[in-house]
Amino acid sequence: MNKTLSLIIPVYNVVDYIERCIESLVQQTCTDFEIILVDDCGQDNSIQKALDILANSIIKYKVVYRKQNGGLSAARNSGIEHADNEYLFFVDSDDALPLDAIAKIKAKIAIESSDIFYFNASYCDLSDKGFKNMLALQNPIVEDAHDFLAELYQGSYLAYIWMYVFKKTVFNSIHFPNGAVYEDALTLPYILKSVEKVSVDLSTEIYQYYVREGSISRSFHPQLKEVIPNFNVMEKKLYGNSQDALYSLFVYFRTTYLMRISREAFVRSTSQYEAIRIHTYWKNFVPLKNIGVLWRSGHKRSAIFLLLLKTNPALLSLLYKIKLLK
Repeated sequence: MNKTLSLIIPVYNVVDYIERCIESLVQQTCTDFEIILVDDCGQDNSIQKALDILANSIIKYKVVYRKQNGGLSAARNSGIEHADNEYLFFVDSDDALPLDAIAKIKAKIAIESSDIFYFNASYCDLSDKGFKNMLALQNPIVEDAHDFLAELYQGSYLAYIWMYVFKKTVFNSIHFPNGAVYEDALTLPYILKSVEKVSVDLSTEIYQYYVREGSISRSFHPQLKEVIPNFNVMEKKLYGNSQDALYSLFVYFRTTYLMRISREAFVRSTSQYEAIRIHTYWKNFVPLKNIGVLWRSGHKRSAIFLLLLKTNPALLSLLYKIKLLK
């Protein structure tokens, strides 16, 4: 197995964006990497458009054709199965890479032996003309995975999978949850619990994230309903013993996602009745003890939110409507 990269790129109905993504790959200053396109049974010609560009490049590539649409997680899992190289880098087909991204990644993995590398990224919003860093620039460090996970739970580090480069062996027993959205947040804690250290280099930008209205993270996707039950499964698997030092931070982490998705449900759902119905479903997957955990750890706003969810989801709808919750 070569000490180089396999880039896994799920492709589904992104014909308007795939050219930008693939062009940023074929123009890399370092071309020693493999591209794995995973065709997730889209209805447009995204894959063909990508292949037309790759046909004129010297970069190795392959296409994995799925038999049926399975979503982003299933596509990533298929890509992992077909990857030939030691390190994996996940790229969304509507984003792009800086032209020196691969060279910088390979330079880093050549001198360090971490299972996980964490880099900076930049983003461009719909209203912006340029890119902004996701995180403040910092000197490179090697961090204990336990400490890194604590920072992730508190929001100092971000749960975007494309800011990470992984050894393929990390995924020997861990997979992205099929049929889920927010799959990055639902996968990274399992991974970080399984390794010892993370190489962190926030002085190096390896990714350009384009925010757009049609993306999963900007709309209320039907599968968002199952995010909270999946977090509940994670809590039981990773923190069945609530004495774990990271337990209270995890509760804050999962509640932060619940509050974010709650807002999306009320703002983007077709009806308030539907949003209330979803919240009534969610309250069954939020342990009552989490309210106390949040209150004692100083996250009182989050604790009050959970209390309202457990007792009166309709009141949450009213608070959003009069903009007491934003």
